Amino acid sequence: MLGVLFLLLLVLFVIFRYRKNKTKSQEQINETTEDPELMTPVKFYELVSDRLPELSDEARMIITAHAMHETGVFSSRVFIEDNNAFGMHYPEKRETTAIAQDEKGFSVYDTVSSSVDDLKLWFDFHNENMEFSRPASYAAKIREYEYYTDSYATYAASMKIHYESLKRLIK
Repeated sequence: MLGVLFLLLLVLFVIFRYRKNKTKSQEQINETTEDPELMTPVKFYELVSDRLPELSDEARMIITAHAMHETGVFSSRVFIEDNNAFGMHYPEKRETTAIAQDEKGFSVYDTVSSSVDDLKLWFDFHNENMEFSRPASYAAKIREYEYYTDSYATYAASMKIHYESLKRLIK
């Protein structure tokens, strides 16, 4: 019962956040594509499409849903202050586009695009293809590498909710 309530609250938050961002002037959003405070799901999807053009639309939507989950729909401190769209910690063993780490060990990027590029490096480091067709398979794959500590069921359900809301916005 608590899980259903949590998911309902998450959907309401996503809708509220989208409506709030939708009221901002389109000119202002276009001028500041990289400004984390003005990021929307559609703008982030477009950014992912620019950075990862080789991926299918489905894979880019799943990656956007991943960012929506990790950032609380682009509202977290780590996203706003550090340009960190995926909650990445500063890596010890792999190449990174991060320019620093914050006091809690999260990667700090000079731009949001750099954060997307770093996710690609993370997948390359693990010799994994980023092409996924379902949020659940994506959540399962990144769980194999201990990317997150939530339960798989919670993480996959949240990603699916974000994926479905993004799908409605894009199509």
